[in-house]
Amino acid sequence: MNLQTVTVVPTETVEGYAVALSSRQGILDLMRLKDRDFNSSKVFTLVPESKKAISKYVIIPDGAKNLINQYIPGEITLILPKNPNFKHFYYDHFKSIGIRIPNHPLFPKWCFASYFCQSTWRHSKIHHRASSINNHRFHHFSSMCHSSG
Repeated sequence: MNLQTVTVVPTETVEGYAVALSSRQGILDLMRLKDRDFNSSKVFTLVPESKKAISKYVIIPDGAKNLINQYIPGEITLILPKNPNFKHFYYDHFKSIGIRIPNHPLFPKWCFASYFCQSTWRHSKIHHRASSINNHRFHHFSSMCHSSG
């Protein structure tokens, strides 16, 4: 799976755009797709590779530890202070990061091996904007699930 491109993946609540955290071009495409810039008040949610890895990206206050243990993986997104040791061209523009690990049976297991950022996917004009960004850099998860015979 190539998460260097913007991909649509299922979660418990809605489908979400996903792109590898290491893909600068993919994140720039996602920003353009969602009409966001580095001054946006909305930050893309980060999906860490595991619960244990959350502290690499954010500072976990004592009060959030119980929420993480109880609700992650799951539908909850926790907005937590960015870990100052986490350096990233996109997230360095924000003081807080939303952290979420979906718990959906069809959520691709390969996403956990290569952490990524995600944003809600809506079937409206955004889908058309995705096509205009560059069709070969935009994929829908369902089209990648079919075996080749």
